[in-house]
Amino acid sequence: MGSALYLTQTCSFFDEVKLCLKWRTCEAENSHRINTSTQGLCSSPQQQKLLQETMNETIKDKKKEFISVWVRDPRVNKEDSWHSYIDYEICVHTNSMCFTKKTSCVRRRYREFAWLRQRLQDNAVLINLPEFPPKNPFFSANNPQLVEQRRQGLQEFLEKVLQINILLSDSRLHLFLQTQLNPTEIEACVSGQTDYTVADAVHSHATSNRRFPVEEA
Repeated sequence: MGSALYLTQTCSFFDEVKLCLKWRTCEAENSHRINTSTQGLCSSPQQQKLLQETMNETIKDKKKEFISVWVRDPRVNKEDSWHSYIDYEICVHTNSMCFTKKTSCVRRRYREFAWLRQRLQDNAVLINLPEFPPKNPFFSANNPQLVEQRRQGLQEFLEKVLQINILLSDSRLHLFLQTQLNPTEIEACVSGQTDYTVADAVHSHATSNRRFPVEEA
């Protein structure tokens, strides 16, 4: 299970306000406890100010952007009669304005992750990218421990990448996370050599992948 970069509050807005009002005290001269009943909830200027501050803080918190990513469900795929490889499902859930779609799932293999890291580094030479799980000559799809170690490493890599604001402007990252275009197709799209834009590609994948409800425009 992935780690959310920002965890939203689980209780409702009004529950939060009521909870704050129940336990915080008013800084009025008489220092009485704030009345949490429906009558006289804001009977003094101090209480009104406290309520307004609490509401403003809660609204601000709820507007914070978050990007959650999971790397999960490793699967073995046959490449040919002699070779196989593992790919992983990447699921994204976000409210960030940087993303065309707020929910998505794609599948990627290790060498595609390695390609992404190299391209991100090429386009942000002054940034030290997060650690990436190295290629292991003894890696085996039949070794669950090695598979899990690689999955964890790939997830940690993406989590840290998504915390670097400048990288969120790289179209390759978005096409990697929210389409099934291969690296060659991604490069062609980014360089304008296709008849579709980055947004078109993301929308097309979202339309064909009906795991999530249709998002409102």
